[in-house]
Parts: sequence; structure tokens; C-alpha cells
Amino acid sequence: MSKTACINVRMEPAIKEKAERLFAEFGITTADAINIFIHKSLMVGGLPFDVRKNISKPIAAASLSETELNQELAKGYDDHENGRVTLAAESFAKMNKDFRI
Repeated sequence: MSKTACINVRMEPAIKEKAERLFAEFGITTADAINIFIHKSLMVGGLPFDVRKNISKPIAAASLSETELNQELAKGYDDHENGRVTLAAESFAKMNKDFRI
């Protein structure tokens, strides 16, 4: 399918540059990232991430007790050991293949 439609987006130049550098780390362009976002939105029937008014902060190890920290580390280790993790490069390669980008 040829790409014939055009979308123009306005944003701060500094944000655009940061996004371009980030996407380049994954071997994709900003246009590729936008296409991935739109395809994923269509797949899930909405935005492909949670949208919340109050964004919670990531868990800060310093705010956890030793027991809580050990529990979080054990969860991560268990996910890794049981194959519930995927390298970012593998995920992007699969998306590129699935969406033929």
C-alpha cells in the first residue's frame, strides 16, 4: 500500500529534536513512530497507553523498605526468568515487520 496521505504536526523544535534522536536509537524515523502509534491505536481501539490526569511517579528504591525493595526485585527477576520480558529492539523489529515499515 503506497503512502499518499500527509499529516502535519506542529511542536516545539527542541521536542522534535529529542524525539528524532530517541527514534533514531531504535532505527526508525519520526514518521515511522507516528505510523506505529496509529497502527497500534487501531489495533487496540483507542490510545495504546493509559491516559491519566495524575501521573504516578515510578517506584523510587529509596522510598521502599528493604522488604518492599526485595519484593520488587524478586518480581522483576521472576518476570525475566519466566520469559515475561522482551528486548526493545525485538519489539520494534516485530512491529516493523508486522506493519511493513
